[in-house]
Amino acid sequence: MKKLVILCALALLLIQIIQCSGLTGLDYTIGGSANGKGKAQISKEESIHGPHSLKLSVVPEKGRYARIYASFDKPMPLETMDQLSLLIEPVDGDGKVTLDIYLDGGSKLSASRSWSERELGSWQQIDAFGLNFSNRRLVDWQNDLKGQKIKRIWIRLYNNGSEQATAYLDYLKIRDQVISFEPLEKEDLLDAPSSASAGEKITYIITYGNEQRVPIDLVIVNQYDPGVVFLEADPLPDLGTKGVWTFKQLPPGQFGQIKIVVRTHKLACKAEISGTVSGNGLASVARTLSTDQPGYKVNNLVILSTDKSVIRASATTSVKPVSGAISSFSEHGSGFYSSNETMSLSPSKIFISQNLKVNSSTAPINISGHLLHYNSSWSADRICRNHLTKASISERFLQANFLTLGSNAGIQKKRTWMETDSNFSGIEEYDFRGSGKTINQILIGSFAAKNRGIEWQNSSNKYADKSWLNCPLDECNQTKPVDLPDQDDEAEA
Repeated sequence: MKKLVILCALALLLIQIIQCSGLTGLDYTIGGSANGKGKAQISKEESIHGPHSLKLSVVPEKGRYARIYASFDKPMPLETMDQLSLLIEPVDGDGKVTLDIYLDGGSKLSASRSWSERELGSWQQIDAFGLNFSNRRLVDWQNDLKGQKIKRIWIRLYNNGSEQATAYLDYLKIRDQVISFEPLEKEDLLDAPSSASAGEKITYIITYGNEQRVPIDLVIVNQYDPGVVFLEADPLPDLGTKGVWTFKQLPPGQFGQIKIVVRTHKLACKAEISGTVSGNGLASVARTLSTDQPGYKVNNLVILSTDKSVIRASATTSVKPVSGAISSFSEHGSGFYSSNETMSLSPSKIFISQNLKVNSSTAPINISGHLLHYNSSWSADRICRNHLTKASISERFLQANFLTLGSNAGIQKKRTWMETDSNFSGIEEYDFRGSGKTINQILIGSFAAKNRGIEWQNSSNKYADKSWLNCPLDECNQTKPVDLPDQDDEAEA
């Protein structure tokens, strides 16, 4: 189904993102009667208005016709229609043009006009307000049928004689809407895509044209969303701008398109962070690195203006969230605290390394001149979650009186890993969840432990390496862990 573009008395504006999206509330369709005896097609026959027109042809057989009909998205009140006219050029045969106005409830108003031999080869205007509808003027019916609404309008060409009848139609005007039968005007008008991917290119196509019968000066302004980066446009915008196009004296019936390419944003930052801290007191520390990116919406606005009218059109695209990864280290307690850590982040990798030593004791805290003594055991959390592969490795220490912990953890594309070497008195909870493997362990007491877990996706090396030793401190026989795979970005690119 095609759509007639609202012109607001001067021009056409259509904006699309990959698929078309228009500014109209009126659909139109062309066609003929059964068995191909009546035909309707867009023709290169030049009209008064532009380089194209609609060709209707009918063979001399009863009941055969060629037609165009327009239907409203929302029925139009009959009394508000102040213009219904078209241009017609009869070229051969003896034909008759019939105009039917269909109203809500199934009733219709009909009028017709035949052409004379002397009108062949010349453009004529048919004005519905000059025709008789059942021997009455259209304005009389508007008064008598006030409140009735128009659902659709049909225009049909019939053959009255013994030869094929042919005519060209152009510039059908219904109230403030126009059909000029130019090829770009006939494009399907569809909604913009509901979504795009982060970092993906989006192409905007602005289709413009002059539906009037005189030249116009046309200015098109495209306002980009802050969530996109302009890349290119064809044709180039006005000098010194990225989104302004000026068309001086655009001829009647001339249409064109502007192609704009933008790119949505995607996480691109890189960071390297390191630090050392030690002392006595109350400590509560958390650090989180994530390559997740939330979804967002980008809105593109186009403004088309002439000296007499302004038309606006917008298209909104939802940019999909990016499922990346998250790694977090945190600890809380009172007493002696010492930490040395290194963290790095890039769009494809997270890495956190820490050497931690804590001992629980009472810590004095001065609050508004009042000295308080706070005593808390230590807790520590290590978490790595890869949202792309659904792998998860975590380790928690609770109610620890002392804890010495070396931790290395990272997520790089389809690899998730964490290694810890701990000596503690308290509770340890270890959890590994990967493709086809789940490991869960709880230790309560005083232990030295080495935990090493690696999850690979789509690899023969998919494993959780249980090369740890958990035992009472005085009976522990520790083993040396296997070297981890290289964590360099380029190795996994």
